[in-house]
Amino acid sequence: MENSDQPVRCGCGGEAMLLVDMNNYSIMCRKCGISTENYDTKTEAITAWNKAMGADKRSDLAITKGYWMVTYDGLHCSICNYKLDTTAVPDICPHCRAEMK
Repeated sequence: MENSDQPVRCGCGGEAMLLVDMNNYSIMCRKCGISTENYDTKTEAITAWNKAMGADKRSDLAITKGYWMVTYDGLHCSICNYKLDTTAVPDICPHCRAEMK
C-alpha cells in the first residue's frame, strides 16, 4: 500500500484521528492513546503514522522489525511506542505486530 492521504486504523483496532496544534500535526488513536510526534505538515504526520502501523508495506510477507526500548516507565515498542504492561516480554508487539529482535 502506498502512502495515503488518510491515516489507517491503529494496530489495536482503534480509529486514528488528526490533531492540529498551531502549525503542528500529529495522529492519535482514540482507543489506546498512542500518537506520533509533531510534524510540520499533515502529510508527514500521516506518513509516519501509516508507516508505524505497517501500511507502507507492499507485501503481506514483509515483516516490520523492531525492539523493546527500555525507558523510565517500562518497555516501549520502537515502532509504535506501545507501552508493554506485562512482565512477560513477547517476540511480537501486541499493538503493531512488529517482530522484536
